[in-house]
Amino acid sequence: MHNPFNAPAAGQGSFLPEDYIARRADLRANFITLFLFVCVMLMVVSAFFVTNRRWTAIRREQLTINREYALEAQRLEQLERLEKERTRMMGKAEIITALDEKIPRAVLLAELNTRRPRNVTIEEMELASKRIDPNKDAAAQAQTVSKVKSLAPQGSRPAAGAKNPAPKPEEEKPEVKPPRFESSVKITGLSSVYNDITDYAAALQQSTLLLDVELVYIRDAKVKDAVLHKFEISAKLNPAVDARGVSLDQASEEAWGGERAPGKSRLPSVTGVSPTADR
Repeated sequence: MHNPFNAPAAGQGSFLPEDYIARRADLRANFITLFLFVCVMLMVVSAFFVTNRRWTAIRREQLTINREYALEAQRLEQLERLEKERTRMMGKAEIITALDEKIPRAVLLAELNTRRPRNVTIEEMELASKRIDPNKDAAAQAQTVSKVKSLAPQGSRPAAGAKNPAPKPEEEKPEVKPPRFESSVKITGLSSVYNDITDYAAALQQSTLLLDVELVYIRDAKVKDAVLHKFEISAKLNPAVDARGVSLDQASEEAWGGERAPGKSRLPSVTGVSPTADR
């Protein structure tokens, strides 16, 4: 294979001077070298421009993603603020509603009366409420955490050359939860028929307003030379029921007037709550 960088040897029948032939060979070699150098530099510059264009496009996409991320972060922060505000407002609303009776006494009295058999007489009805404060447990937990002491001595100082200690994170205040009220009712009465008392207790167990209905006792009692059965029934009011929509006129009418079937209530049913809810 012929090498273009080698000058033709003398004695090959050429009539040109050797110096001229050598200069032409050097010129041809320089031209080929320069041409290859230009090609390499063009490829390097082209690769640089292509890479730079790709980097610019990637940088542009990164800036776009960063802007979208910052915008979404602002939206999430705003959503968190709204959620905290909603939680705070719901807490206030729960505190207000906790102070209001979900089951008015007239509605409760109407329910107890409409489910009462004819031979059952109610002598006494006691309604009691117990306040349950969930904030006491949170306060107790906070006091327990505050009593935890460090193992390091109190007068110890950081070693020389040590970095400044990190600032203590702010202690989160415990969330103030609204109080809850657990209401219970105790019914004391008389009846001449033993089975009517058990039927009355069974009818109250089917009521959506009451939970944990229990027949405490049945014992004989003498009233005006007549032997009757004295009983006591205890129950809890269902906190999931809201009977404030029942009018007082309707409750009074159901409680004191009109014919009724023993053990059956004509009060409006509470939707979404089963008789055995939260038992």
